[in-house]
Amino acid sequence: MDRPICFDVTHLVSRLGIPWPSGIDKVDLAYGQRFSEHSPGPFIHYDRRAPRLLSQDTAREIVRLSSEAHWQGADPDSDSEF
Repeated sequence: MDRPICFDVTHLVSRLGIPWPSGIDKVDLAYGQRFSEHSPGPFIHYDRRAPRLLSQDTAREIVRLSSEAHWQGADPDSDSEF
């Protein structure tokens, strides 16, 4: 029996303004890409007030924005952050 996976997108959201991904950013983005494409959720985001459940479409949009922000000017095949 398959169990639903709840993926927390809080880290991806918090790193949207960072153009160079760290190692954990790369791993989190890979998980986000996988789960947002192949899992119906639930997806969760912790903001200042309370956790919020997000739709799969919203999670996909966060992953897309995160991917664009992290790889802008970066070489995705490089292990270097500089």
